[in-house]
Amino acid sequence: MSKADIKKIGIISVDSGTIYIGDPGYISSDKRLHDRDGWDKFCEEVFEPMDKNKKEFSKVNSLYPQGVVSRTSRGDGVYTVYAHMKNNKVSEIRIKF
Repeated sequence: MSKADIKKIGIISVDSGTIYIGDPGYISSDKRLHDRDGWDKFCEEVFEPMDKNKKEFSKVNSLYPQGVVSRTSRGDGVYTVYAHMKNNKVSEIRIKF
């Protein structure tokens, strides 16, 4: 892949040391996540396995919308997002921690 195939497409701000990658429509439409108790249960499902197994990532796929959660290597901050382009379409997203 040439450098011309890689484009900076933006930044993400992180204030929890982690990111969630998933369809935002599932998160916004899941009413269980609209109150504090529901959000806390979601966070428990995501973070407890990561902490217990000392992992840097976790899959979200049981009671809540599917997605992936990853810790950032440097904690909170602003991270650059790049897209790898193939035939003028996004084929991969890369976030540099």
